[in-house]
Amino acid sequence: GAVPLGPGGHPVRLALPGQANRRNAVMAAAAAGELGVGLGAALAAMADVGDVAGRYAWLRAEGVRFWLLLAKNPAGWVENFDVMGASDRPLVLAINAQGADGRDTSWIYDVPFERLVGRRVVVAGERAADLSLRLVVAGVEHERVPGLRDALRAARTLGAPGSGPERGGPPAEEVDVVGNYTAFQQLRAVAAAEAAR
Repeated sequence: GAVPLGPGGHPVRLALPGQANRRNAVMAAAAAGELGVGLGAALAAMADVGDVAGRYAWLRAEGVRFWLLLAKNPAGWVENFDVMGASDRPLVLAINAQGADGRDTSWIYDVPFERLVGRRVVVAGERAADLSLRLVVAGVEHERVPGLRDALRAARTLGAPGSGPERGGPPAEEVDVVGNYTAFQQLRAVAAAEAAR
């Protein structure tokens, strides 16, 4: 959708999904305006950006095409739930607790994972056990598969959209993936290594 900006009512049309990206675009355009760039020109330059440093990119690995989303804090996780909307693709959630992520994972209890009830979910990453417990508390059925490559394969076997909650449908060709910072970077590396083969 479009969001008006400034007295001229310039529309914000982005390839990037979500309200957070629209808000970022409005602020970037305002900053560009202060530097002498016209609002219309600034917004037009942003319109076709499809991913930002790998965020929202479609990648491929382990026989599946996956949409990679980054979530570094509870607000980011909520935004990604909104961006995914009513997607019925299998979902991989990957979480680490390295220095760049922060070592304490207690913040996951501030994320409304209850919103994922009914999704086919695989939990991965170095702190998969922590996230798995959080999903149990939220009532979200899931599989725990710590390795990222294994998690992508497991998500594929959960079945294509419309397969329902039980295994047995055709393999999923596309999967949604949300990772915190280092898990996100590891997933990008997995896809890059496969693309280089």
